[in-house]
Amino acid sequence: MSRQEAANLIRQLKDYVNLSYESEATIAKKIGVGEKARNGWLCGKSTPTFKSLLKLQELSQRQPKSREGIAPVGIGQLARNSPNGRRGNRAG
Repeated sequence: MSRQEAANLIRQLKDYVNLSYESEATIAKKIGVGEKARNGWLCGKSTPTFKSLLKLQELSQRQPKSREGIAPVGIGQLARNSPNGRRGNRAG
């Protein structure tokens, strides 16, 4: 496995952690590592072993490829708030 593939797996893990409703402990358990090890990978303080990379790859392949329903909807500019940071209809 190349360094680029390993980096992609770590990036996918970050996305999974950020978008998942599962606890960090549950995700670490799925990979078969402790939370400390997983946190080290995500922070760039440590690198996963080859065995852990294979488990990450397996987890990645089990996830659905569709991203429907993940992004929040209905976010927009609030009424009476201007983009320049002023509130209300004051002139000046």
